[in-house]
Amino acid sequence: MKTYERLFRRFGRVYRKGTYIFEEGDEGRDMFFILEGHVRVEKQAGGLTKTLIELKKGDYFGEMAAIIEAPRSASALAVEDCSIAVIDSETFSQLLRESSDISLLFLREFSHRLTRTNEALDALAKSRMKLMTVFLLMKKWSFKEEVIPVNELSSFLGEEPIDMYETLKDLEHDGIITITNGTISEFHQDNAWNVLQNWISSRQPSRHP
Repeated sequence: MKTYERLFRRFGRVYRKGTYIFEEGDEGRDMFFILEGHVRVEKQAGGLTKTLIELKKGDYFGEMAAIIEAPRSASALAVEDCSIAVIDSETFSQLLRESSDISLLFLREFSHRLTRTNEALDALAKSRMKLMTVFLLMKKWSFKEEVIPVNELSSFLGEEPIDMYETLKDLEHDGIITITNGTISEFHQDNAWNVLQNWISSRQPSRHP
């Protein structure tokens, strides 16, 4: 708490509910650390507004524009009244040198962010494998042997057999295929279509609230 108070005294700004901290396309080299409040990062897509991430106390954002010296790639909206430390790159470097408390604070959040990113990428890779496998099954993939076609599918998709096996088990759990005595005995196309439609719908841009 003392660290947050020090940050607010030196760099704090208050953004009222409903105001934009920055908007997509803005120039800017500052990064932002949320001391209190709730921020939504949004991006315009085809006339709609897509929520990229919801951020709360302890999160930071806007650092990429400072690192690569490019316009803001998204907008940041204060969902409620927010207290935010606004830190430019030079000040940030100075803070890391001067304060071990602040260094630990940012390094811990950076570590959490990397973990969340890795988890998201892993989930995306698994979704891709499931979708590609479903598409192949829909096209009546012919299997050479009466066994789970791990080798054929993994070769076709360029994936490891162990990952392919886990994908087939996931598809069985989702009710898309039935595995009997080591063989894909049924392909439930209606369930497959439902899964595909739900996956596509979940990635459509949402309208601005």
